[in-house]
Amino acid sequence: MNKYEYASEEMEVQDEQFVIDTDLACEWALKKLAEARKEAKRYIQTCDDMILEYTRKIEKKESQLETSSFILISKLQNYFDGVEHKETKTQETYTLPSGKLKKKYATPIYNRDETALLKWVKDNKPEAIETTESVKWEDVKKDLQIDGEKAITKDGEIVDGINVTYNQEKFIVETED
Repeated sequence: MNKYEYASEEMEVQDEQFVIDTDLACEWALKKLAEARKEAKRYIQTCDDMILEYTRKIEKKESQLETSSFILISKLQNYFDGVEHKETKTQETYTLPSGKLKKKYATPIYNRDETALLKWVKDNKPEAIETTESVKWEDVKKDLQIDGEKAITKDGEIVDGINVTYNQEKFIVETED
């Protein structure tokens, strides 16, 4: 047993006395990290499998509900069609103590071809055209330099409207799983 195997039994990794100071200690830490990742992956896969199982159960129950509901809804609709009910411009309703039966009238759905519609509007109703300006960021960005929190041009001119911040550095450990 080498000193790092012994140390792993004696010392917690979170212990402040624990130090990685050699390649051997680094190898030990990488193996521990790979084991932890492998265990987490197994655990997560089990949870994902359970989620899939419950999703299937939910879908089955929803299908059963849809089938049984369809029968009742069609019978309610037949009843609705045979009784006098309130009519408005957009719907018909029949109110009962436990709920309301409604028949909503069809409403138009406009499937638009934006290109053809834009051409027609330009020719016939130009006041209905909306114009939006936006910056082509990639074209601007390629000519910028950073000076602290400011973006400047190659000529040293500060570019208004840009404040430069930085995300945090990351230290990444990759293990062979």
